[in-house]
Amino acid sequence: QLEDIVGKEVVEETLDAGFALDFFDDEALAETGSIEPGCLKLGSGKYRIVILPNVRRIPPETLGKFAEFADAGGFLVATRRLPAEAPGFLAAETQTEEVRALSKRLFEEAGAKGHFIRDEKSDLASALVSFLQPRRCIFRRSIPTGFRTQADA
Repeated sequence: QLEDIVGKEVVEETLDAGFALDFFDDEALAETGSIEPGCLKLGSGKYRIVILPNVRRIPPETLGKFAEFADAGGFLVATRRLPAEAPGFLAAETQTEEVRALSKRLFEEAGAKGHFIRDEKSDLASALVSFLQPRRCIFRRSIPTGFRTQADA
């Protein structure tokens, strides 16, 4: 299930920070994705923040496109773990090494343009708001909701 991979926290914390979210796959990125200053354009949508939630395996071409995005001023965030392997049993060691090298450059080296958030529950929402102000205000789930009743209703 997607929730098992992505996790509930990344969705909840992104929404709590005031941002909407979309999901897309490698194929959609390859077919319609392009980089503009500060954003990833995917079809008619433009995205200034891309989150890699708990991603361990990623094609080097996809991570390369995300590197272009970060280099162009977009905010690239990895949560819980850093991408470290190419997908598939037959992934060549060179592809996995390419993923590791890109991941290191993006998230670990001095001057890295990517952002690593280990704990989504405590750190993701505040990090997202520090990168970019959301366009809309979405109230946190913790605000109690009350219901009125009328005696004659």
